[in-house]
Amino acid sequence: MHRRPLRSAAGIVTLALALLAPQFAVADPVPIPVGNSLADDLVFNFNFTGATPAAPYDEISVIVNFVLTGLDPYVVVFDLTPEFDLMGSSLITSTSPTLSSPSNVVATITLSNVLQFFPGFEDGIFSAGIRTNLPGATLTSINASGTTQSGQSTGLIAPINNVPEPSTLLLLAIGLLVAYATRRHETQRQSALAT
Repeated sequence: MHRRPLRSAAGIVTLALALLAPQFAVADPVPIPVGNSLADDLVFNFNFTGATPAAPYDEISVIVNFVLTGLDPYVVVFDLTPEFDLMGSSLITSTSPTLSSPSNVVATITLSNVLQFFPGFEDGIFSAGIRTNLPGATLTSINASGTTQSGQSTGLIAPINNVPEPSTLLLLAIGLLVAYATRRHETQRQSALAT
């Protein structure tokens, strides 16, 4: 029985990506890191540039949904800075009261009168970080909104995607190598038949 190879590497690559796409597109809960400093935070950057209504914003809100699965009481720490990657000098830290678990929690951190009390946040470019004192907490969603002085608001949802595992990337690399080898073999075979 003669097996007919795929005619193009593009077909193999398309097939490989179609099989792997759910792993990249599905937004699964992400573990919230355990720690006691900014370096331990799970960080999300928000950029409202181009949003309608445009900056300046007088109120910034960050809404975080997470699940606590352990049996001990949790304390969750939220950090906000007016620059990306929690690099700002104007750090705002908010600590939740002790939370019982297991439970689903929605926490909202709101900065009101931003122009007056929180300079740097009014442009809608900032970062938010989250960490906890115990393992077993998972983040399910995080989004932010900005509200102007006239009361108009806009929002952003931060995508929460698991980083693909090294084995997934290895499978993708092997698929691409097979596609290249198949294409090269087919080209050489056609060249030999033409001569």
